[in-house]
Amino acid sequence: MSAKLDIYKMGRCWLSDHHVFTTQCFKHQLKNLGVTFYDYALTGHWHFFYSQDPARRLRVLDRKNTNVPYNYEHYDKLASKFADQYGKWSQKNVDFYWCSFKSYMTHVFSKCERPIVLQLSFRFEGNQKSTPEHVKKLIELLLELRAKGQLFILASNRYDQMYFEYFTGVTIPKVPLCACHIKERYHPHRNEILIGPARHYPQGHHKISQIKKFFAKSQPEIELRTIRELYPQHHEYRDLSRHRAIIVLPYTIYTGAIVEYLAMGIPMFMPTSDLLSQWHIDDYLLVERKSDLSPTRCSMITGELHDFMPDPNNDYDLESVNYWLKFCEWYDWPIETFSSLEELEQKLRVADLESISKNMFNFERQQYDNTLLKWQHILQEIHDSPYGGISS
Repeated sequence: MSAKLDIYKMGRCWLSDHHVFTTQCFKHQLKNLGVTFYDYALTGHWHFFYSQDPARRLRVLDRKNTNVPYNYEHYDKLASKFADQYGKWSQKNVDFYWCSFKSYMTHVFSKCERPIVLQLSFRFEGNQKSTPEHVKKLIELLLELRAKGQLFILASNRYDQMYFEYFTGVTIPKVPLCACHIKERYHPHRNEILIGPARHYPQGHHKISQIKKFFAKSQPEIELRTIRELYPQHHEYRDLSRHRAIIVLPYTIYTGAIVEYLAMGIPMFMPTSDLLSQWHIDDYLLVERKSDLSPTRCSMITGELHDFMPDPNNDYDLESVNYWLKFCEWYDWPIETFSSLEELEQKLRVADLESISKNMFNFERQQYDNTLLKWQHILQEIHDSPYGGISS
């Protein structure tokens, strides 16, 4: 029978993730369970949360050699160098490694013989286009590490959970990333309704212009502004929380900004999956929903479940796009959706924004509590694994 963990001494985690949002969410969640961190985050946006570059003292790894499309030979050499540098030390000092945005960091950590947690927040093959051969090799590696008990694969959202299952046939648990590092709460003082997120591609800017023109003609008293228009240089969470609501026009299927809006309780108005699918077909709105930023008709490899589910990377078939967009996390949240601009206009006029905000905040609190319970079980599994054994 395994020893039961003290929830206030659940281990020491090494993290070298490439996304500032995933890193902050994970750290603040696990701190409440007593986890401490060797934080060598490789994100290029470190200045948002750190006073100094967290990777400045990191040896072997850097943003350049860990930011290339997956290639087995490249990452295997990197893993050997990393193990030579940190392997013996990690046996005594690291209880588990964690990564999220780039799944191939699991390869880098694999030769240190310590448990690894991969909490997928982007498609498992990475945010850069690889080759079919290397993607197949990556799947083999992930499933091999998982089968021998070294790798624990999670999904931070429903879409990535189903995406991984489609290609591998393996069901993984969903463990959300909660933006508990944000303390600002919805307190509207400004009249403008935002359109966001701030980041967008030309396709998104075109759609935003269409929405603004529609409202200027049909409902000019509703003042719509993009985040960049109001805050061209920089904005704080408190700036966003002062606005009445935000119309969300996503450029991908899971983004930190939208999770942050949920945490602050800013009332969100999101296109339904039917409408968002049509906009994607018409304008290729969701540019970052996959690693290839250009439209594709099919995936580069055949998924294990291709006989039962449509291809998730077909940007030309409306039925396929809509099938997959229904897995987007935000459709399970207590937010408002609209199936047309006319419906959006009507909802903005009559919506009880305070009530929407309260429901969002309560949902986020409950999700956070449930997520901590999931992590307690996961950390116990890590402790009991062939590679585990968290020292006191």
